[in-house]
Amino acid sequence: MPFTYAAITGNNGAENPGGIGTYVYYAPTSDFITIQQPATLPAASTAAEAAEVTANHVFASGKKFHKFYCTQKKGKGSHDNTAEIDASGGFSNLDLFVPGVDPTVQGLLRKMKAEDGLVFLVPMADGKMLQLGITDFPAKLENFKFGTADNGGGVRGTDVKVTAFQMSPIIYSGTVQLTPAP
Repeated sequence: MPFTYAAITGNNGAENPGGIGTYVYYAPTSDFITIQQPATLPAASTAAEAAEVTANHVFASGKKFHKFYCTQKKGKGSHDNTAEIDASGGFSNLDLFVPGVDPTVQGLLRKMKAEDGLVFLVPMADGKMLQLGITDFPAKLENFKFGTADNGGGVRGTDVKVTAFQMSPIIYSGTVQLTPAP
């Protein structure tokens, strides 16, 4: 049975820190056996089921999530539900910054840009985690832009933008698998 409407409350005294972790996690969709996603409407029996993934993703043998470093204070996630009236969905976005000049990083970004699809997990400051990408609507590395900065200030490195079409932000509360699946 579909869930019913309920009160929407504020933080009720809970902390609400901004920002994302220094590391996010990613894997190509081809590495998964099962990519978990929230229940669709009207199938969700609770409001949380429509926006949260509680089950673990299932990887193919030897596959796992990979760490992706981001300079502190230079990363952020967002969701913009841009669908027209009588339509659903929008884009979840992730902005990251990788410092330095490293040919391995540039090669990995080039490979990720060519990838058919990705899944990103994004730890937030309060321990909650966002998921970008599901099976039929994977995350895509939209662009990456390298810059040297100037002699007087700034830091050289690469800005990275990831985008995924989603119905809403997805909260992931499963396990982040960082060791290869058996």
